Amino acid sequence: MLQLFYRVNRTGCSSYGDFSQINLPASRKTGIYYIDAKALPVCDMLRAKQHKVFAQTASKGKSSMGWFFGFKLHLIVNHKGQIVDFALTTGQVADNSKDLLNKLLEKISGTLFGDIGYLTTLWNNFLKKD
Repeated sequence: MLQLFYRVNRTGCSSYGDFSQINLPASRKTGIYYIDAKALPVCDMLRAKQHKVFAQTASKGKSSMGWFFGFKLHLIVNHKGQIVDFALTTGQVADNSKDLLNKLLEKISGTLFGDIGYLTTLWNNFLKKD
């Protein structure tokens, strides 16, 4: 998966990668969804300046476990555990990025559960009435 992201990013496509080739099951829309992110470190932070494989695409980011150098996997799954949508981003992209959430949430409707970082952005940008 990381090789696909690297190839897509080098060709100048979206920074979130173009994973349209991956087919997700048709039974995935259930109305109950969970959203979360996982850090995918590619090396120790001490070796980040020496790292060469993903030097052009990986970046420094922070998670609840501390600093890392790599990517983030953002997932939306339904209550059956099936993957509904995902995005692979550089480590510096925040979980509550408005552009990222717009992309991930454009095809789903129903109830979404997530941690406080996601929910504050969802409330401020999508649910709050003016």
